[in-house]
Amino acid sequence: MGVDTGAKAAVKKPAAHPNTWVFFEGDFARYNDVKLGLMTHALHYGTAVFEGIRAYWNDKKGQLYLLAPAAHYERMKRSANVMRMTLPHSTEELVNFTLELLRRPPITSE
Repeated sequence: MGVDTGAKAAVKKPAAHPNTWVFFEGDFARYNDVKLGLMTHALHYGTAVFEGIRAYWNDKKGQLYLLAPAAHYERMKRSANVMRMTLPHSTEELVNFTLELLRRPPITSE
């Protein structure tokens, strides 16, 4: 039995993600160039770790402030350890990768 909802016009195309810089498999890449397989284990079984790294822009000083990045990455490393994962980078390297991402200019052309 089919259901005709007449809602063809209501189907919206999802918003495109900005083609920003990301750090993926040890290198900097454009978001649209990174591909994750549909069979990625973390997508199906939740075998991933997450930690929010925060930064705040100060208009008066014209500067971006990274909020306790080392503490966030240490917490992420502990979470990875619980999942029996070992991160291939030191906390200092992770902080430096983050700073590099934040310093990269926006990608303006497709």
